[in-house]
Amino acid sequence: MTPHSRLDVRRLVVSAAAGLLVGNTPSSAQPAAPVPQGPAAPTAAAPVATSATEGLGDLNSMTFSCAKAGLNAAAREAAKAPSQGTYQFSFFRIVSDTHHSTYEVHFKSNYEGEKELKYCVAIYCQQGWDPKDTQPMVTLMRDDRRSARTQAVSTPEAVELLRGMLMATPVDGYVACCAAIERMNLEDQLSTVAAPTLVIAGLEDESTPPPHSQRIVERIPDARLALVSGAAHLANVSRPDLIGQLIRDHLTGAPA
Repeated sequence: MTPHSRLDVRRLVVSAAAGLLVGNTPSSAQPAAPVPQGPAAPTAAAPVATSATEGLGDLNSMTFSCAKAGLNAAAREAAKAPSQGTYQFSFFRIVSDTHHSTYEVHFKSNYEGEKELKYCVAIYCQQGWDPKDTQPMVTLMRDDRRSARTQAVSTPEAVELLRGMLMATPVDGYVACCAAIERMNLEDQLSTVAAPTLVIAGLEDESTPPPHSQRIVERIPDARLALVSGAAHLANVSRPDLIGQLIRDHLTGAPA
């Protein structure tokens, strides 16, 4: 099913039709007794057979085209994965619902033992966008057994350290840095980067969400993107174990 197609919801209704007999009544037949007038007896509802997609019209009408495009993009990637069974959709989460939308989509195999596929889908869906002209970016997330919402490492010591650093920053200096970042745009220079590049992004980062990192990867030749679930803007603080491993693997040339 494409993002533009509508669900073909068909309803099979089985009903009984009353037969009308037309002909001569035998002369010996007794006239029918009058039927007392009164409230009509309730008519039993005819049995209804429903298809597997019955009722999905409600879901379809409430699902934005951007989310549909993201789900379909992830499904196309999952269909390419080698499997001894069949991968089936199992989880969907909206990470960011701005015009730079980000979704997390999972697929599980019905063959026991095969790993779950977890994708991050980034798609640009500004008002008036056309799915035919928009290319979603689908990234296979690093496999992790813990829940994305419970992975973050935020010990009281780490929180206090970061709070102290922020509070000790001069206000004028912080404001000046924000102004510099606001005007900074190095996109045109990214294509000149020749070093092997690994871009790491926290899936929960709301300051610089994953689509920002994906734009960087698109502009640096042969760059790779690692999306870390359970991590926000300070991914190295939220997931120091995983971030450290990603950097070590990149520097030593270990397979991703």
